[in-house]
Amino acid sequence: MTTEITIDLLRQALPRAHRNMATPEIVERFNQAASGEMADYLRENFLGYMDVLQEGKFKLDDYLNAVKYVSYKVMGKSNRTAYSLVFPERFTRLMADPTLNAEIDSYVTAYNKGKLVNLILAQTMTPTHVLNQDMFQKALNVQMELALTAQSEMVRSQAANSILTVLKVPETAKVKIDVNVKHDNSIENLREMMARVAAEQQTLIGVGVPLKAITATPLVTDAEYVEVQDE
Repeated sequence: MTTEITIDLLRQALPRAHRNMATPEIVERFNQAASGEMADYLRENFLGYMDVLQEGKFKLDDYLNAVKYVSYKVMGKSNRTAYSLVFPERFTRLMADPTLNAEIDSYVTAYNKGKLVNLILAQTMTPTHVLNQDMFQKALNVQMELALTAQSEMVRSQAANSILTVLKVPETAKVKIDVNVKHDNSIENLREMMARVAAEQQTLIGVGVPLKAITATPLVTDAEYVEVQDE
């Protein structure tokens, strides 16, 4: 696959309100910049993060430079090295001027904190809780296993409390994440079961049943209750 882009491809990738920004000049500048080992990676990032242009009044030239800078950072380059690769002439001029040489890091830091750079950088990051969702479920399964089968009543109690804490419905939801999550009744059923077990154990303790006898009683997770009418 060629790494070069065309003006038609650029227009298609740009948000609708920004398609007039596509010019032969910016296409040429990108194609000149996209060379070497990172050409495919830069092309993917340049076309993939264009939604950030809707977050402010940005020039496409500045967007291209910010994409290059972030791409170098994600590849493991330091801020200073990434800056020197994106702005080689500016960096050389700063290095050559004794009055500005000591301030290079300040220029780099200012650019690194810029809005456009950070908008693009945010696009490259996958939230940790999403990335490790399978590990979360495995850990929850371990806690459930301990709550049902552990020999120590303290371990069972702590595991049950851990499950109730983790599965507690948040009082306020302020999370704004575009992630599709499959919902079913398994978590709700698990929460209700653990709450019922805890309540039953508290009742037994209240009427004087020894704690050892309570913890030795197997849990019944599936039961059918039949109400018997007095004749």
